[in-house]
Amino acid sequence: MNQPSSSLCKKRVLDAINHKEPDQIPCDYWGTPEVDWKLMEHFNVNSLDEVRKRLGVDLSYIYASGIIYEDPGGLFGPTPRYVGPKRAAFEDGSFEDLWGVTRQWVKVSSGNAYREVVKNPLRDFTTVEEVEAYEKWPKAEDFNYSGLREECEKRKDVAIVLGGMPGCATLFIQCWYLRGLDQILVDLILAPKVAHAIIEKIAAFQIAYHERVLEQIGDLVDVLMIADDYGTQTSLMMSQKHFREFFKKPTQALIALGKKHGLKIMLHCDGNIRELIPEFIDMGIDILNPIQNVGPEMNPKFLKKEFGKDLCFHGGIDTQEALPRLSAEELAKDVREKIETLGRDGGYILSPTHMIQLDVRLENILGMYEASRNIH
Repeated sequence: MNQPSSSLCKKRVLDAINHKEPDQIPCDYWGTPEVDWKLMEHFNVNSLDEVRKRLGVDLSYIYASGIIYEDPGGLFGPTPRYVGPKRAAFEDGSFEDLWGVTRQWVKVSSGNAYREVVKNPLRDFTTVEEVEAYEKWPKAEDFNYSGLREECEKRKDVAIVLGGMPGCATLFIQCWYLRGLDQILVDLILAPKVAHAIIEKIAAFQIAYHERVLEQIGDLVDVLMIADDYGTQTSLMMSQKHFREFFKKPTQALIALGKKHGLKIMLHCDGNIRELIPEFIDMGIDILNPIQNVGPEMNPKFLKKEFGKDLCFHGGIDTQEALPRLSAEELAKDVREKIETLGRDGGYILSPTHMIQLDVRLENILGMYEASRNIH
């Protein structure tokens, strides 16, 4: 596979974000650890950065810690390491994460294993006082931030993102884990004081944690990535009114921190989120991921026409249907169409819409990047 000149990688990403026509469409890679291993074996390399080079990828990541990584070797990228109070592990194999949420390793249909939530520790809380008294709120000082500058220096020729999947900064998603998705949505209407208290605690950690990271590497990274999934496959999970009331302001505080350090802001937000896109632009979001074509409102042509002057789009190559199911020829056609649509006049970074799963053939993973490089 032809690899781009490293000196051009960062420039083409920044050109795309700034709506300038890059020399070629910049590409990104997201995969589950199992797929990372498969690609490392295919290329006969021992690091994810080497995989990215072989694929011709133009970005790299300093991962933020949204969960405890029990096996540091299981995350192929640098991250601040958790050094805080040890969380509980149980006889049935379940364990507590950074936030005290109980998780269990579960193998899903694709063959990948995920840390699924099995107990929400705040689910039965009914008062703000209970939220305040919860003993397992994480602290920024629970992490060791050393070594991050050296990791950035190793990646100085590519665009560096602080965040990434898994573990980038979240507010609403973290509420699901702590409270349960059904319960936090009920809270927005029936227990708003409890909802605000939970969100404030989560936001306080995210701000303090990212302040520590950016003190170390704010001058070396290019993008701050945050994530919150407000959409289903067909519509929003909440009204625009409730988004503004509960989540807009605390998210803007995190965005402002990134902007203070001169960073571009990337938001990962799944589903049909068309109604919130003007809100995201107003908040200062520069890059929107994943661009799932889950309805006429989310059609890439429509999004480019309506919002292409304000947003750089990241993603577009569907991991639900296209990557696992299309033939190599069909996938190459899909890649060309996305580039022609979203990449016109800059403003597009090609990437899978989420983590590539084990049900995607190696031929299609490699073919996606080959197809992108064959368009000039």
